[in-house]
Amino acid sequence: MMPFIALLSTILIGWVKKPQYVIGEMERNGEHFRRKGVYTVMIRYIAPVMMFVLFLQSTGILS
Repeated sequence: MMPFIALLSTILIGWVKKPQYVIGEMERNGEHFRRKGVYTVMIRYIAPVMMFVLFLQSTGILS
């Protein structure tokens, strides 16, 4: 179930709340978040695909 919850978390953060919400929270204390573009691509596209593959592997569909 952990890969499934991680998949849902990446979808929530990447597509529902948008990455700018997390970036704004990280920059709230005045520090600059230098990897905004990399974070956005990772949380929207790469992480959900990886979590889906891990979910399929954990269920035994992808062996």
